[in-house]
Amino acid sequence: MPTDPSKLTRIFSSPKEINDRVDEVLINGLKSQFPIEGRNFKLEVSNLRAEPKLFSHEDEKKAILESRSLTYPIKAHIKLIDKTTGKVVDENPEFTLMDSFYLTNKHTILYKGNNYNVANQLQLLPGVYTRIDNVGGLETHFNTGSGRSFKVELDPRTNLFTITPDGTSSKIPIAPLLIHVFKVNEGIVSKYIPLQVWKDNVTATMGKDDRFISDIYRKMVSTSKQDSSASMNKMCIQIEDAMLNSKLSEKTTSITLGKGFPGVSGETLLLAMKNLVKVHTGERREDNRDSLQFKRVQNLPDFLITRFAKEHQVVKQIKTKIARELDRIDTESPSLKGSLVPKPFNKFLSGYLMDSHLVATPQETNPIESIENVAKVTVLGPGEGGISSPRGVPVGARDIDPSHLGIIDPSRTPESSHAGIDQRFTITARRDNIGNLYARVLDDKGKICFLSVQEMMNHTIGFPSQKRSGMVQAQIKGELGTCNASEVDYWLADVSDMYTITTNLVPFLNSNHPGRLTMAGKAIPQALSLVNREEPLVQTTDKNGLSFVKMLGKVTGTVTPVDGVVEKVSNTSVTIKDPNNKKIVVKAIKNLPFNMKGFHDDETPLVKEGDSITRGDLLFDNNYSKNGVLAIGKNLNVAYIPWKGYNHEDGLVISKRISDQLSSHHAYKVDYEINNDSVLKKSLIMRYFPGKLTREQLNKLDDRGFAKVGEIVSKGDPIFAVLEHREPTPEDKMLGRLHKSLINPYKLVVEEWLHDENGKVVDANTDTKQVRFILRSVKLLEIGDKLTGLHGNKGIVSLILPDGKMPYNKETGEPYDILLNPASVTSRVNLGQLMETIAAKIAKKTGKPYLIHNFSKDSNVQNLKKELEDLGISDTDEIVDPDTNKTLGKVLAGPQYFIKLYKTSDQNWSARNTGGYDANFQPIKGGEEGSKSIGYMEMLGLLGSNARKNLKEIATIKSESNQEYWDLFLQGQPLPKPKTTFVTNKFFNYLTGAGIKTVTKDGKIRAMPLTDRDIINISHGRLKNPLMLNSKNLGPDKGGLFDPSITGGIEGKKWSHYTLAEPIPNPLMERPIKTILGLSTKDYEDIVYGRVGVKKEKKDYLLYDTDTGEKIRTLSTTLNE
Repeated sequence: MPTDPSKLTRIFSSPKEINDRVDEVLINGLKSQFPIEGRNFKLEVSNLRAEPKLFSHEDEKKAILESRSLTYPIKAHIKLIDKTTGKVVDENPEFTLMDSFYLTNKHTILYKGNNYNVANQLQLLPGVYTRIDNVGGLETHFNTGSGRSFKVELDPRTNLFTITPDGTSSKIPIAPLLIHVFKVNEGIVSKYIPLQVWKDNVTATMGKDDRFISDIYRKMVSTSKQDSSASMNKMCIQIEDAMLNSKLSEKTTSITLGKGFPGVSGETLLLAMKNLVKVHTGERREDNRDSLQFKRVQNLPDFLITRFAKEHQVVKQIKTKIARELDRIDTESPSLKGSLVPKPFNKFLSGYLMDSHLVATPQETNPIESIENVAKVTVLGPGEGGISSPRGVPVGARDIDPSHLGIIDPSRTPESSHAGIDQRFTITARRDNIGNLYARVLDDKGKICFLSVQEMMNHTIGFPSQKRSGMVQAQIKGELGTCNASEVDYWLADVSDMYTITTNLVPFLNSNHPGRLTMAGKAIPQALSLVNREEPLVQTTDKNGLSFVKMLGKVTGTVTPVDGVVEKVSNTSVTIKDPNNKKIVVKAIKNLPFNMKGFHDDETPLVKEGDSITRGDLLFDNNYSKNGVLAIGKNLNVAYIPWKGYNHEDGLVISKRISDQLSSHHAYKVDYEINNDSVLKKSLIMRYFPGKLTREQLNKLDDRGFAKVGEIVSKGDPIFAVLEHREPTPEDKMLGRLHKSLINPYKLVVEEWLHDENGKVVDANTDTKQVRFILRSVKLLEIGDKLTGLHGNKGIVSLILPDGKMPYNKETGEPYDILLNPASVTSRVNLGQLMETIAAKIAKKTGKPYLIHNFSKDSNVQNLKKELEDLGISDTDEIVDPDTNKTLGKVLAGPQYFIKLYKTSDQNWSARNTGGYDANFQPIKGGEEGSKSIGYMEMLGLLGSNARKNLKEIATIKSESNQEYWDLFLQGQPLPKPKTTFVTNKFFNYLTGAGIKTVTKDGKIRAMPLTDRDIINISHGRLKNPLMLNSKNLGPDKGGLFDPSITGGIEGKKWSHYTLAEPIPNPLMERPIKTILGLSTKDYEDIVYGRVGVKKEKKDYLLYDTDTGEKIRTLSTTLNE
């Protein structure tokens, strides 16, 4: 049955909703920690409450400038009670236990001047999941909520079931556990698995039950409860108790086992064994543990609840510290004042922000990133119920799953190693109070309701924007397909419900390759604020026709908090008279810095005096909006035509006029920490470092050496220039003997403005130890800058042409703004951008934005063709080459929305003159200061240009330290041929050491196992003894590990060998040997470790028990044939 929406919470909750929930969790968590007792006194609390503050944007900016946090107190009435008498000896009704963090309008926590956000996390629910592992083995994983998790495995060759506790490699037979702990007999077992299979398991462990029960006891029972002298019976009782008390989810076990279990019982194990047999025989599918049916989402309040419930280490430390403070209170005159440290629990929340892997510092190039991050969800989170690293997430777990429908965006994920690991919730996703997820749907009467993931998977869900008759597309009990409309149980409420914010901004997204949607989702949050921005001509909408860019314009803008009439308007504030005749002044947000690259600046009012406004109406346009609409780009007049190779692949050719209009706003933070050595006197700089700074540069600094607010700085100008005391060097001391004026007691610390464009100091804090400057600049578009459309169609500006050199429209004579290669559209399967161009052409003709509800048209192409025909316009223009004045024919042309990305050319280059090298002779220090590696795409580009010599030079000479080569180069001497790099040789030596022989033939490297003969051939001699150095002269012992003639000495430059006491197979040949001889993994291990022997009897090979000499079985092999 659908769930009542009032019992669910939106993933995209408001900051206030999240703040209230965090406060509730903190209050309940703090309450659970009391009373705290010392030897003589105990501390009790009552009347816990949060006292929230409503911080303004000015408060936020000030906190950023001063590197402070935005917090408000959680207070309590605390009572100090004498444990002997039970009387209250002191109390404080206004004691602050801790500070709670205020969530800004960007959904970020402002801590010590930086914004942080907390990702959601998907956790696997406790349950029992059967699957085929990465190497084809059959296993059922018991993921328990408490106690030790474990897996039950089935070896189909031997029919043996084993149990392996997590964190161990032990495979313990399960039969003794079932027989002795859960009292299972043949009659019970035969209801679940074939009786012969059970008999095989009983036979395999006969006489060894005590040993196996002891193994299970040591690994499954908590060490604090173990008894080294426990009898067999006691061990069985404790094992049963540990397993029954391990927590399983009845919801998940009812799906995977057909029955709900709160803990692990004998029946739970038998049903798991039954599932393993059925998966092996093909009667049952493996469980999809990556389905959202088996997951729950956890967010900041949930993580805090867990920290309190499990008494995290920080909580224990705080309580221990308070108990110590109670012990120091004087029993004669007990008093709380001066005894308890104020805000003792502050470290609980601040420690979480600093320690958690789920807390990140967003780039914040524009406000979309912070809003979208509210819906960020990951499966990572070591120590917090998540997977420890991306390597631990199998490829299958990264795939799009049917259970994601309406809950997780199928395209919004990174392109990096975190693909499929970090994802985004859809705009309408919901959750309940324990983290179960819900999707928004319509019932057969058209009423909006919410279904859990399990309900979605058990019903037929029709896709939206289809006729409700005939055959329709649907998800039928978790499988995509078609069915009659009458068979549909529920319909997705809207196409936009399948995507997150950024994906919903892409017009005609159903005509694009999904990979390009991924790129678009990544690019949009990286868009810079443009000086000459425009609202898009083509805008996506929900099914009600509400434009997403309008919604975001309101969410990211400054709005009125009340209904009323506008009385006064300026660029800095709007005064409103509310219905009670009270005047409300709403200040414009000015130069509010984001974390790294962006800022918010309200520019022009959207209201005028006398306007009647409603609560939530926009008051100002900011640097990310135009006319109240989100505007992060510009509509450029595009022609799809190749242009002399300059727009090949990712290349973009643009006009000079439009390059000037694509100037972008940039913001920078510059910090300096005043320390004990700092000397803040500009006059001393002129005395001790004359000529270091010009008079003009010094005039831009105040008396302390800090740039003045409002000053314009050019490249090389100081943002601050301060002196710091320094220790005199030996040279200084020698000069000082001649004259004290020859010793300079200071060093000059200068932070220069290093950008080509001028910057302006718009704000500064120089009153505290943490000095911070905020600077802004306007950067022109240059060759090498990156632009992208809304379709992931990113490119690099390769040529800026004067307007007179740009191809122009024959009919109007107007030059085009940008030239795109038509091949880039088909190669990327990005047809949506063509449709946007045509739709924008229609919008320009009609004079109003073209609104598109994605997926709503039967055919985007036919619909656009009809609209072009109705308006009497063509999708193509006749284009003229200005150099030849020849007509180039008709070309698809029209406006398209482009955004400028923060990856500008001045950030994307690096040159290396000198630098260090590591032990492998590889250049060290990456990032902006170090060397750059050639990536896969760059390699393909060089190959495509037949630059093979460049590639060889990069892979050999430039890839490592080659001092001899560069010395000859500088001297103009003949250069030696490139040689194999140290790292390459090291790699091949690693392979040889691992028993792999490599042979290069016909340009290919062939790998095969090393044989004994190969080892003898490369060896310089046999090691005869384990000696190393002679104690008399510290020289190497002959025939020992450091014998220069055998091993090459201490450096070990030569291969050597030693004779094994008993031959063993090459580990690389394990799988071929097992396959050829028909050995199971257990058989192979038993032979290798000597538990089982092999002997030849006539033409057959027999396996026998080395202890008893009894024959086990004959190997079925064709080796002798």
